[in-house]
Amino acid sequence: MKLIKRALTSMVVILFVLHPLLSFSSATGEFRFSPNPNRANLINWHHWGREAFDEARREDKLVLLSLSAIWCHWCHVMDETTYSNTEIIEFINKNYIPIRVDADREPQIDEIYNQGGWPSTVILTPEGEILNGGTYIPPERMLEMLKETLSFYKNNKEQIKKRIDSLKSLKKEQPMGIEDMEDDYVAVGAILKDLEENFDSRYGGFDIGQKFPRPEVLEFLMLYYLDKPERSVKKMIIQSLNAMAMTRLHDHVEGGFFRYSVKRDWSRPHFEKMLDVNAGLMKDYAIAGSLFKRKEFFDTARDVYNYLLGHLYDKENGLFYGSQDADEVYYNSRSRKGLKPPAVDRTIYADRNGLVLSALSCYGALTGRRDVIGLAIRAGRALIEHFYKKTEGIYHYMTVGSKKARLSGLLKDNVLVATGLLDLYEVTGEKIFLDTSMAIAGFTEKHFLQDGLLKTALRKPVVSPVTQGLMQKYSLIKSNYRALILFNRLMFYDQRFKKTALTLRKGLSGTYKRFYFTSALFGEALEYSMHRPFQIEIITSKKDLDEFLDAVNSVFMPFKVIRVYLLKKDSLKIKQKGYPEEESIYVCRGKRCFKPIKPSKDMKKHVSMILSYKRGPDHQ
Repeated sequence: MKLIKRALTSMVVILFVLHPLLSFSSATGEFRFSPNPNRANLINWHHWGREAFDEARREDKLVLLSLSAIWCHWCHVMDETTYSNTEIIEFINKNYIPIRVDADREPQIDEIYNQGGWPSTVILTPEGEILNGGTYIPPERMLEMLKETLSFYKNNKEQIKKRIDSLKSLKKEQPMGIEDMEDDYVAVGAILKDLEENFDSRYGGFDIGQKFPRPEVLEFLMLYYLDKPERSVKKMIIQSLNAMAMTRLHDHVEGGFFRYSVKRDWSRPHFEKMLDVNAGLMKDYAIAGSLFKRKEFFDTARDVYNYLLGHLYDKENGLFYGSQDADEVYYNSRSRKGLKPPAVDRTIYADRNGLVLSALSCYGALTGRRDVIGLAIRAGRALIEHFYKKTEGIYHYMTVGSKKARLSGLLKDNVLVATGLLDLYEVTGEKIFLDTSMAIAGFTEKHFLQDGLLKTALRKPVVSPVTQGLMQKYSLIKSNYRALILFNRLMFYDQRFKKTALTLRKGLSGTYKRFYFTSALFGEALEYSMHRPFQIEIITSKKDLDEFLDAVNSVFMPFKVIRVYLLKKDSLKIKQKGYPEEESIYVCRGKRCFKPIKPSKDMKKHVSMILSYKRGPDHQ
């Protein structure tokens, strides 16, 4: 009876109405297990799909869902221990329908069922409802959990069904936002206050136990610092960046940063290296180098760049692989010579490469490295060629050796690639990147917008559970914050995006109070809505374009809109705007326009002085 009461109580805590999500079987034929010796393949794993759930219903069996990631240390341990245990293998094969899902390749399923980390181990009814779950479960506990849950299910089917039906009949959850929008300044101030209260003044960073780098938090703080150079904000930024760069979180041998530290002082890293984390940190260090005139920050950004280029770069496609495994023996060795490097997941993910586009564009522009921008151009073109389709938007991933991307219809992919292409346009002036960014944004608002927010995915699920894991709301809100940043920027290139920006702003109002670290992204979005951007119009020849763009982008100023007119190609537009047909840079902000800047050896200095002009925020 205690088991029944405990299980039903747990279900009450974790249940809510589910947003429509993508959910279909894996497009790949293989399962990915630990690279170390294991017997996990002896379990009769099924791919996620209707067939597996039909079989579960037909045989009245529970589903054992394993959410795993190829880079995940504890996923490997679970393969090598729990899923290699003979008794557990036999019990699962006899009594359960086991389903294996790659969390990286099928994030839409991970979002529904994740239990707070990887691996996530979830026991489901044949209808997909959660009965039990956890993260890493050792062999001695796993068999006990499998048996207890199976017994509970067999003896309480009617009670479970009634409970699920009652939850389904509940009134659907109200929109996440609040009806009356609070002032942008008030929201930004509240977000900053939360960060200040949770800042670790001893070791830097914003966690007390495990320490994560939090690139989006640092980027928000640097945007805030542009207009309000408060000493306390500068301390949070510099102390955190210094701490991460100087401690073991930073791989001082091969470069790059590890995913997180087990200890507060950054001294015990978990040794996975993730593309998205390193892209975010490369951008942060480059911005900080420009903002605070600190060479060591530029050096760290270069170190991350060299790691990505040397270990995660796919020279054939011009894109970047997703991650590199954790390996304690390798990374703890005094000398790595002769040791086999940790395996790289040679899957290319669109969302993570979108972050890389932004990072390369920022680092290349702020350092004047045209070779880095050239790499970004190649990556941007490759994303458009291999991952973009007008009728489907952005696809999610592509496996090594393949030229065909898979799994379309995920919000995060569309938003991050569109943002990366926008960043790339602003440092190259190549209109294809701006046009594609706006096309993806248009696709996103047309197909994803629903009830004031953008849903995380398009297709209907195979199962529609009312139970869910811990990541659903987090992923929804985080992707919507990123989308709000995108639309707040794009509306200055095309006013048609303003309506969607305002819709999202209203729909997200108040959500930052419930999503602590993610709220920094909301703060970043508000910073873009609070400041009128510098309108920069460049008239030049194609031959001199790079020189003009270098001048415009050599100082960190995110609140800007750049338009390029080439003397020969765009002569009619130049005349229509009333400009003389000669090379110049025109800069305006609001109703104030600065004196045109002509080509000279001091051109970069003149532009920097204007963009560094005191920028008081003002509402649109």
